Amino acid sequence: MLRRLPVLLSALAALCVGYVAVQSLVVLQRHYSWHEMDWNDDGRTTLAEFFASARIDRWTVVRGGSRCSQYYSTHALTAVKTVCPTGSVAAIAKDAANGG
Repeated sequence: MLRRLPVLLSALAALCVGYVAVQSLVVLQRHYSWHEMDWNDDGRTTLAEFFASARIDRWTVVRGGSRCSQYYSTHALTAVKTVCPTGSVAAIAKDAANGG
């Protein structure tokens, strides 16, 4: 049994590396910028947010007459964040609501 342990550990490590590689490819195919993947808007994108991007999709919504990008979780079917062009009515309303 101890002779098989290195083989089993190597196989487990290969599966982990393969999983991370596949998840990374899924995220990269979404074509999000590093800034876009800052899902909690704290000013930085963590590795967890990078991998969460595999389960977040984007669609276009109209807010205050402006076309905005809304990001939603495909797993939970909930909105993650909405980004409107700077200077739009929706963006100005969002800034005012946030005390800006």
